Amino acid sequence: MYNRATVRPTLPAALAALAISAPARAQESEATVRGERDGARVEAGTRFATAVDLRARGALAESVGSLLDEAPGVHVRRMGDGFAPQSITLRGAPGAHVTVALDGVPLNDAASDGVDLSLVPPSLLERADVYRGGAPMRLGVSGLGGALELITRRPRAGLSVTAAAGYGSFGARRAMATVGVGGARGSALAAVGYRGTDGDFPYHDDRGYPRLPGVTATRGNNAADAVDALARACLGADLARAPCALAVLGWRDREVPGPGSQPAEGPRLSQHRALLRLSAPFGAARRRVELWAALIARRDVFANVGPAPLFNAAPFISRADSAALEVGATGALALGPVALEPVVRARRESFGGSVQVIGDLDTTRWSALAGLDGELRLGPVRLAPAAGVELLRDEGGAGADARALVTARLGASWTPARWFELRANVGHFERAPTLPERYGDRGFIRGNPALRPERALNADAGVVLRGEAGGLRARAEVAAYLRDVRDLIALVQVNRMRFQPFNVAAATVRGVEAQLRASWRDRVELTASYALTDARAADDVPSIGGRAVPGVPAHDFYAAATGRWRHRRVGAVTLRADVSYVSAAWMEEKNLDDLVIPARTLVGASLAWAPAFAPRFTVTASAANLLDVRTVTRPFLDGSAGVAPVVDFLGYPLPGRSLFASVSFATDAR
Repeated sequence: MYNRATVRPTLPAALAALAISAPARAQESEATVRGERDGARVEAGTRFATAVDLRARGALAESVGSLLDEAPGVHVRRMGDGFAPQSITLRGAPGAHVTVALDGVPLNDAASDGVDLSLVPPSLLERADVYRGGAPMRLGVSGLGGALELITRRPRAGLSVTAAAGYGSFGARRAMATVGVGGARGSALAAVGYRGTDGDFPYHDDRGYPRLPGVTATRGNNAADAVDALARACLGADLARAPCALAVLGWRDREVPGPGSQPAEGPRLSQHRALLRLSAPFGAARRRVELWAALIARRDVFANVGPAPLFNAAPFISRADSAALEVGATGALALGPVALEPVVRARRESFGGSVQVIGDLDTTRWSALAGLDGELRLGPVRLAPAAGVELLRDEGGAGADARALVTARLGASWTPARWFELRANVGHFERAPTLPERYGDRGFIRGNPALRPERALNADAGVVLRGEAGGLRARAEVAAYLRDVRDLIALVQVNRMRFQPFNVAAATVRGVEAQLRASWRDRVELTASYALTDARAADDVPSIGGRAVPGVPAHDFYAAATGRWRHRRVGAVTLRADVSYVSAAWMEEKNLDDLVIPARTLVGASLAWAPAFAPRFTVTASAANLLDVRTVTRPFLDGSAGVAPVVDFLGYPLPGRSLFASVSFATDAR
């Protein structure tokens, strides 16, 4: 139930995602109160949003997904280590319902039901803005659960150079370098990042029988390498008013090991990505227009070969290609207490692929979006209406089809004092079926042209508190939300190896989320977030009504503390510790007792030293899953208990303790 990433009733459907419709490609402090300065843009309006700094921690991070746990309501589904597929769930919404954009360009495409975060290069990013619930209309109308906007690195004034390299457990190796220059005439930045791993971590293999003793196995067929590059050039000193050109390129080749209880030997996946964007802003801050054009292209080649193919399926080689070209314009107009932000966008997407013996596929989607975000300030009251329409035309198979998606929402806030604010939002959202869902993939998915768009009614309300006294600064928020989702698309098995999507599902999601950020004189920083989520199939859904939505934990807690100490002879020392707890979740829609994702508590820590004699260099040692949690003991309905591996969605094991050491250099280090 819920979407293709969560409803697959048998494992061969997961193979379909790898073989044909693989997911698309994808500031100042480490998400502390200081981050609000750089993330002030997401604070504006009535939305509940979080700005997460990625500049420092993302330089040598394993993946983007490993950096987002601090945002309340965010849960990242992992199918192994940082190179395995990762999808984001937001307020109980699956990856298909969360828009992921890179510098304003949506990475969600008509060829897939979500964005694989493991493909997004963390070393090239500066910030992540998480919109929980309603997102800006410039990101589209299809974000039923919210949006994640990733902001790439920007050049600074003058000449800046950064470089870092490190090595760690399981053959993990990472490196990155950036060179930037900024002046009155313009600015430029070039960045490159590399990630690699042998991936051979030990894990507990229950061999599919959690009630019986398992064995300790080594994760085989799990090596990977990835190279990503970014180039940006702008004319003029002010980036907000300068024409810019951006190029982001990525390549990754990885082995595909399969679930822990069904290891594979031989399958591998090669992936190529490219994003090009040209932008030209005009006007001043209160009256401006920005024109842009963007091209996104990707190719995945999956070879299910070797002595032990994935899921023991017959060997084959498949290729999936997609390309999207979009042009658009956004604007801003401020007239006294009224502010308007219109957006128009046209986009053409194509999706094609081939599977040996089965044949080729060629489909196209045309779309046109028109939307408007507004804001009216009346003293301490702020009203934020928004509306958008996206017209779609799909072509493929034996015919074509046209439809319209409509979204409308209204937000309101009341700020009687600087330290206190009430916020509330309500809106209607729609998402169209993907091209493989409508026309099939010539592999495991049989198309259904009669599919209706998925629809959601979202509402939230909460309070935001801010305060500053002496060297102490703090911000806290608490919000409750409700999502009612209808016409959800689920894959139904029609024969041994084929699935067909139908509008058979509905769900209701209720939750509460809270976050605290505090800092004291740049010496101590604290971040803590908690989300309570109750996601259930609607009562009118046959056989699964009232049951929990797969893959959505009821409780998700994260806390991180950072301390800094400086000495004129020793240098700067930074100590960071974090802990995350994720409660148990179901693997499938009927909530069978044996198919459970166990609860897990993971602890991490890092120590960084910038010596006084070389302040531009920093030596860092870090540990993930510091307590080496690889198994849990969980009870069954019959009163017995069994040792289960620590896994995430679809039974993919997660690594135990991993250590990593690195050295970095920055010309602007302090």
